[in-house]
Amino acid sequence: MTDNLATWRVETLRLTLFTETPIDITNLQWWENIADTQAEARVIQPKLGRLQVAGPVKGGVCSLALDCQPQRIDWLLTPQFLEGQEVSSFPTFAPLPEAVAIYRDLLLPWLHDAPVTVRVAFGAVLTREVAGRKQGYEALAAFLPGIQLDSDNSSDFSYQINRPRASVSGIDALRINRLSKWSVVKLSGLVIEVTAGQPTARVFAPTGDVYGCRVEMDINSAPEYRSQIPHDMLVTLLEELISLGLEIARMGDIP
Repeated sequence: MTDNLATWRVETLRLTLFTETPIDITNLQWWENIADTQAEARVIQPKLGRLQVAGPVKGGVCSLALDCQPQRIDWLLTPQFLEGQEVSSFPTFAPLPEAVAIYRDLLLPWLHDAPVTVRVAFGAVLTREVAGRKQGYEALAAFLPGIQLDSDNSSDFSYQINRPRASVSGIDALRINRLSKWSVVKLSGLVIEVTAGQPTARVFAPTGDVYGCRVEMDINSAPEYRSQIPHDMLVTLLEELISLGLEIARMGDIP
């Protein structure tokens, strides 16, 4: 099937790198260099070798969080939550094409300064609102051609699958995991906000019943690849992962 990517709105976009050696977080200014401003929150835990930085970017369109652990780097793009904001839809910050453009603009240049890397992942949580539970299952069925869904008599459905492929990046013997998890969800009274890498629960009263199709993706270089990712191939590899994620959002669960 073919679907308009703009019908998906983005809850989260993520870039994860696993590094060959522990990261020196002393005076690390990656977030400030990317955002070209000062962070809203900065937490350093020297004994754990952990740095967490977060703040609004792109004029407040979304929040960018950096979480550095000894051999793992996570970048997260998430919505901004305003105090007293009325919540009448799922917490998202942009349609998928616009959000991916922001992601590319912020994070692709940073890869040139990234440490030696052994594994890369692109993650996304996407939602498209529907009129109700039944309509959600009807919409979801179009993305899951191999699954028979009874939209009238189904509930609590969740489908997760990995569809590995060989990488076309030119990196020899590299395989890509394409994990996707599909569900129909109802907006409830809890939002998890990430501030400096720390999840914070915010309770609210939704203004009405809101349903949506959701897909959670983790597109990653397989851990069986035990060599360094060539540094000059990081951008190419991430672009491949993004492309595979967009394919899932457009075409659904295909081999």
